[in-house]
Amino acid sequence: VWIIGTPHYTAEAGNMDSVETIFFVKNDREKDVLDALREGRAYVRFNLGGEPVNLDEFSAKDAGNGLIQIIIKGSKAPFDTPLKLELIRNGKVFKRFEETADEWEIIAEDQLSPDERKAYYRLRIDSASSIILSNPIFVQYEK
Repeated sequence: VWIIGTPHYTAEAGNMDSVETIFFVKNDREKDVLDALREGRAYVRFNLGGEPVNLDEFSAKDAGNGLIQIIIKGSKAPFDTPLKLELIRNGKVFKRFEETADEWEIIAEDQLSPDERKAYYRLRIDSASSIILSNPIFVQYEK
């Protein structure tokens, strides 16, 4: 199930532009955007005011023997509060990070066992200006 951000107006909420679905595409051609939508290469950003946090990459790489590297890259405004990141594995918080740099990269590692064979990862980022929720990344143990 892919996450898609849609505005929902209520008198209390006010601004309808506060929710965005951001697609990971190389260019903005219709075909590329539809492919990203179909494959879940997107995240939702809730803008809370100020310059929003940007997620530039959220990917997983097979490093062999069940070792998975999760790559997280992004940026934030210089004066935004530290980011709190939660890497979620199979529905439970797996690792927590705090990031203070304006541009950042995190490489997290996980070890899958042959018995486990599959896992999925999601990401949540919280700051004073944004909340980001990612679509899942699915990985499978390869021998």
